[in-house]
Amino acid sequence: MVERMIRGMAGGAVAAAVLIAACSGQVNGPSVVDQSNQADGNGVAAKTLADTPHPAPTGTVIAFGDAIGTPYWPAGSTSTGGNGQPVDGYICHPPPMDQPYHIHIHLDIYDENGNQLQLPWGIGVVTPWKFDALHNAILSATCFYDLHTHDLDGVIHYESAQPEGALNLGYFFDVWGEPLSTVDVAGLGGTVWVMYGTKAPAQMTWSDTVDPRTIPLVEHEFIYLAINNPPDPKTLPIYHWSY
Repeated sequence: MVERMIRGMAGGAVAAAVLIAACSGQVNGPSVVDQSNQADGNGVAAKTLADTPHPAPTGTVIAFGDAIGTPYWPAGSTSTGGNGQPVDGYICHPPPMDQPYHIHIHLDIYDENGNQLQLPWGIGVVTPWKFDALHNAILSATCFYDLHTHDLDGVIHYESAQPEGALNLGYFFDVWGEPLSTVDVAGLGGTVWVMYGTKAPAQMTWSDTVDPRTIPLVEHEFIYLAINNPPDPKTLPIYHWSY
């Protein structure tokens, strides 16, 4: 999709506008399942950190081509992830990615020291890659899985001919080729704390009883995963979507 929209356009400002428009997509997916202030299925309340004063985080606009977090994992899918073969029933589509259904999900992963780790580009994108120099993002490749990452801004893109009713985070990690469970996030072992929804993080609460593989993926959702020591939600970035 990005390649088709940018082809033939001249000038950085025009190209930027086109790229943002190209990622807007049509959204017909299910409503988000918001975890805010919910108990788990056993009636055990999710963890809420002490209500102490915190400086308000500065709002972060998510823009195509941004880099968010500290680099940690190699680029692209692993050898056990999507390398052109079907994964969980998903095939790898040749470019251009011009699917009518397109949603975006932001994924934050924190290690046990509270460091935000960068989601790699090229997950679900088979090499060789062609880069958009203006936005520092993958423009084209051999093929794309429906679930993929173009850049380093932490955004998972889902592009498909139709909505997927059972779409969840476990599928994305299978395409990535990294483990995801209640005790492991892409090789980071420990108790996995989960928080997700469309609200600001200060309005959500952490839970260690949710299987992260089951988290549904819907438009403009924020997913937070933390190992052992979840950061106070009041200190987490507040994101705003530009696409």
